[in-house]
Amino acid sequence: AVTAVLLMVIAAVAAQPLRLAVMDQAYADSFGAKCLDGSPPYRYVLPQDPTRWVLFFEGGGWCWSEADCAGRSHGGGGSSHGAGPAMDVGGLLSPDPRVNPRFHNFTMVFLKYCDGTSHTSAAPNPVIVAGADGRSITIWMRGRAVLTAQIHDLLRQGMASAAEIIVSGGSAGGLTVYLGLDVVRDIIHATNPAARVIGAPDAGFFLDTATAAGQYAYRQAFIDADKFWNATAAGTLPAACTAAYGGDAWRCYLAPYAAPYIETPFFISNSVYDFWQLLNELDLGCTPNAAVAGYPQCTAAQMQAFLAYRAAFLAGIQTTLKAHPYTGAGLVSCFVHEINVDYCSGQSLPNCRGWNAYNVTAPGYPPQLTPDAIFAMYYDSIMADFDVVVAARARAHAWLLAGGEPGAAAESAGAAVQVIDPTTFPNNPSCPFPPRA
Repeated sequence: AVTAVLLMVIAAVAAQPLRLAVMDQAYADSFGAKCLDGSPPYRYVLPQDPTRWVLFFEGGGWCWSEADCAGRSHGGGGSSHGAGPAMDVGGLLSPDPRVNPRFHNFTMVFLKYCDGTSHTSAAPNPVIVAGADGRSITIWMRGRAVLTAQIHDLLRQGMASAAEIIVSGGSAGGLTVYLGLDVVRDIIHATNPAARVIGAPDAGFFLDTATAAGQYAYRQAFIDADKFWNATAAGTLPAACTAAYGGDAWRCYLAPYAAPYIETPFFISNSVYDFWQLLNELDLGCTPNAAVAGYPQCTAAQMQAFLAYRAAFLAGIQTTLKAHPYTGAGLVSCFVHEINVDYCSGQSLPNCRGWNAYNVTAPGYPPQLTPDAIFAMYYDSIMADFDVVVAARARAHAWLLAGGEPGAAAESAGAAVQVIDPTTFPNNPSCPFPPRA
């Protein structure tokens, strides 16, 4: 009977969804914060432990042209109008201790993505776009103001008393963390200087890679969009990164170039066979198994490119892993995209469920570690010695700001949890998608 009651209590807790909170219009206006359509930013919240918070920036791609952003402004990716009353996100934002044993009782905040620019845009004036029906559509490129207003609003809603804050995000929201983590930390510390802030970007380490045809289309998309996003001109890209790259400031839209300059401690969650990157950046045009997500089965030559991506990804991430001490990682060999929530930005991909499903057995670590266990191991190790970690990263950061090469400072070699799946596709049997051939 006691067991039955306990299970009922757990089930009741697990059933709690995150509830809608739309920012007060006047407060949003005080920051110039607007979704693409001009509506105020919004989020979903589950208040729990007031001293421990997890923030998650939603993903959902980018709008690369003014017309693209205008189209996006009519839905949830660009407007708070018509938002539903609640969401169940799962994974890192699950209150169910069976799903999320280490972080289930944190106050949880799911920050909705309504700017289409990974919170980088900062155009002072609205953009007028001609609609298909001949009527004009007004859009606002105010991603950075949205981020700033959201964090300030959360501070006045209780986060000012938080002792521990995780700043996470998935896909384009993961890129938000890579590009904005130090900014978020600084805003928090201006009000709550004792807060221990760490980052946990998921599926946001998009490589600067060429398509199968040899074109750098992903890079070029950011270069072209910056003309109306206005991030470079407004200085919203990471300052340490843009100072290092000078005239090539476009690089600081991309995690492999920006992440080595992040001072705040952070943990990288990603697949080395990232579904989105292989099908969009590499533009592979196929999947390893027939009829997966509507793509044809890869040819032998295409599979060679698919399998080679793992080596390219691991090479691309090495500078970030070495640039500052105590940068953590949990990298899986599953053909998936987001890992740490059971929600995939409306992309209809049959993945986004790996928080405690996939597992990794890597040298030097306990066997069969799931992503939630790997992150918990990192989190606990960092929090146990946080002042030492922050001081070491500050020294390494000073080296970088003085013109040092990332990873070249003696301070760069700091202990961290870095669990990298040693298997190659499709040899990790815990990966549920796609099915093994």
